[in-house]
Formats: sequence, structure tokens, C-alpha cells
Amino acid sequence: MNIRSKKKLEKSSNGEHGFTLIETTIGLVIMLSVTLGSAALFAYAVRNNNGGNDRAQSLAIAQQALETLRHARYSVTVMDPLLQQTGATPPPLTVTRENRPYTVTARIDDMPPPPGSTVPTMKTITVTVTPQRAGSFWSGSPVSIVTQRARSDQP
Repeated sequence: MNIRSKKKLEKSSNGEHGFTLIETTIGLVIMLSVTLGSAALFAYAVRNNNGGNDRAQSLAIAQQALETLRHARYSVTVMDPLLQQTGATPPPLTVTRENRPYTVTARIDDMPPPPGSTVPTMKTITVTVTPQRAGSFWSGSPVSIVTQRARSDQP
């Protein structure tokens, strides 16, 4: 038997063989905390991206509702019933996009008539969209778009 193989068979008295139970436990605790921290970071990122999607969908719905009201006829002879809701807020409408409900509210107000006239020629249109189940704390606030609409002189 040579000296090298004899050294391998002898037990080391200095504790140089492997890790102790304490060292292994501490290593596992560190790995577990790093893994849980990164999982929490990913969950936070997904939730915030969902909030951005809610905000983008709210803006798209508001723009679509506003385009519908801008397309309505408002002239000297004809006024679309959509624009006759002066000073009143119609009941809110619920729209679903990507399995998420949104509340749409439109308000139409007459602006004061021009000097020398009693008939208002301008309307202020406000469209507000609120996500009902917001993905994050900052995306739950309503999105509002305000525009003015002038009466056309053409019939």
C-alpha cells in the first residue's frame, strides 16, 4: 500500500471533509431568501405591467367614445340625439376589453352663446373611463378626455 491511498482512508481530524449541517442550513436559507426576493420582484413587475395595460385600454376606450360623439351631426338644422344631453350625465356604460370591465361616462355641456346670439354654438364633451378592477394602485384612477365641438353652418 502506498502513502497516497493510506492518507485517503484515514479520517481527518481537522474537519476538512465536506460541509457541516450549520453551513448547509445557512447556505439554504440564503438561497431561499434570494429566490423568494426575485419571485416577489417578478410579481411586482407583472402587476405594474398589468396596470399599464389597464391605463392604455382606458385611453383607447375613451378615444373611441369621443370619436363616436365627434362623428354625430351637429349643424344648424340637425342635431344628433347623442349631443342633446345638455348639462346632463347619461347613465354610465360598462365596456369589457380583454375580460376587464370599464365604466364609460360622457358629459355634454353647452358653452355660453356668442355675443349677440341666444343659441349656443359650442359644446364641451367630457368622456371619462374608469377601470372597475385595476391591476395596480396607480391605474385605478379615471382617464378623462375633454374636447369642444362647434356647430356647423352647413345643413
